[in-house]
Amino acid sequence: MENFMSPGTGLVIILLLVVWFLVWLFLPFAIFGIKRRLDTSNELNARIVKLLESNKTE
Repeated sequence: MENFMSPGTGLVIILLLVVWFLVWLFLPFAIFGIKRRLDTSNELNARIVKLLESNKTE
């Protein structure tokens, strides 16, 4: 089993763990940021539709 770890394998494993940790650290914030942006755009679209409908009825 001594030959299993070549000199660069440990570095690659550490880098993968760091990347995995950073992804799981920032992914929820990214998802909630996208959801918040979509919610605000939906509110703006609803306001625009109301404005257009009120102009149409006049």
